[in-house]
Amino acid sequence: MRHFLKTFLLLCGCVGTLSLAGCSEETSSVNLAVHDHYPERQVLGASVNGEASSAIGGTTCCVTVPKKWKPGLTAKVSWSVYLPVDPNDPDSVKELVEKSAVAEIQEYTQNELGSIHVHVYPGEKVRLVVARWDYGSPFYPLPRAEWGVRHEVDNIFIYRYTRAPGYFDNQKKKPTERDWEWARQWGITKDGKCIDPVYLEWEKNWPAMLEENRKKRIDAQVEEITDPKLRQKLRDILEGKRDPKKPLDED
Repeated sequence: MRHFLKTFLLLCGCVGTLSLAGCSEETSSVNLAVHDHYPERQVLGASVNGEASSAIGGTTCCVTVPKKWKPGLTAKVSWSVYLPVDPNDPDSVKELVEKSAVAEIQEYTQNELGSIHVHVYPGEKVRLVVARWDYGSPFYPLPRAEWGVRHEVDNIFIYRYTRAPGYFDNQKKKPTERDWEWARQWGITKDGKCIDPVYLEWEKNWPAMLEENRKKRIDAQVEEITDPKLRQKLRDILEGKRDPKKPLDED
């Protein structure tokens, strides 16, 4: 009987993915992305149902999920994390520890099939999100309170959108009503406005940040020039104060 069941599962293509999709369900392959929510970067990577594993900061193919979400849909997540040898001393030597947990997959629609995102939080908390938007987009389907440390919405995206409300008119990927519901938590409206105080403060300071970054780039480009006169001429060129076609040995 056991041999018969194993053969049946192999024919269905379901071995290892029974918690995600039954044999009679239509499935889809999505990419895997992993996000670390520890105060300092401690998670090395994670896998879902043993189908795929990904390091932090990248995506890997592929994890099989049902095209249609249903309540109670779960997956087994395994991840590697650097934890202190002494739990009472966070500054003690860290060792790589293997963890695993079964987590529910947040509700999604067929239109949102793109990647499955693994969010790993301290205390062995795991959240699984299926989304077509990248983590960082204001349309990403995660409560703002759970974005966690070191993760912020892409303010550049909001800036471009508020400057050009018709931004999506010629884009292949257009926000759905569900997407706009998630964007609302960032103060973004469909008429091209953002009223979020955190964003408005960022927008006010952005010109100064751009200028500071420009100066840092120029400093990095001229720092290896030992001749002070030549260094100043190169700086003037980079700052637009000197004609780059003018020979450096002049004046």
